[in-house]
Amino acid sequence: FYLCPVYNLVKRDRSAMCHRLGPDRNVADCRDCFEDKLVIDQQAGPVELGAYLATYLPRRREAVKEALRAADAIIAPSRYVKDKYSQALGEEIGEMITVIPHGVTIPHNQAPRETGKQLHVTFLGNATRVKGFEVFGEAARLLRNRPVVMQSFGAGEKDLLHKYRAEVKVKGPYKPEELPDILRQTDVVVIPSVWEETFCLTLSEAMAHGVPVIASDAGAL
Repeated sequence: FYLCPVYNLVKRDRSAMCHRLGPDRNVADCRDCFEDKLVIDQQAGPVELGAYLATYLPRRREAVKEALRAADAIIAPSRYVKDKYSQALGEEIGEMITVIPHGVTIPHNQAPRETGKQLHVTFLGNATRVKGFEVFGEAARLLRNRPVVMQSFGAGEKDLLHKYRAEVKVKGPYKPEELPDILRQTDVVVIPSVWEETFCLTLSEAMAHGVPVIASDAGAL
């Protein structure tokens, strides 16, 4: 939120990253996002978006820097986040940030992974556009009639799950304690995120269980 008022640093249609360090009133993608967020005071009359952003964005940037300067400690889950804040808000802010990755449980005495004639490719987590489920689904279509099982564990956007119901085996939500069993039935985990991940617990958990990962070159991945 400190870098992007709409949180995600993705384009309005959520199809791709915007690759920006923060909002810019001169960039069409930023203006598109703000059109959805701008609240109009009906008594004051219509607001011209460009004029509003010209005053709002500089004030917002300074308020963000003031809030961060007031912190006793700033913790980021990845070097990527620290670097992003340094680039966007200056080295002064970047030097205040300490990187402490999220922890994962290292499995002990885990059973060997199951193997077979089919390659089991797994998508873990919420099946949404920004998480790249469309990328996963289109890959499944390309691999149709191959000895590959494309499977998804987790909740998701109903329209996406329905769109790829013929190509992806949707197993639904799972509990954390079920993850080891899921990964034993997995040959490779795919993380095709569209947005810039600040950290990826799924990636860390898969690697901790010895499962190879194919991931987007996005953010901290």
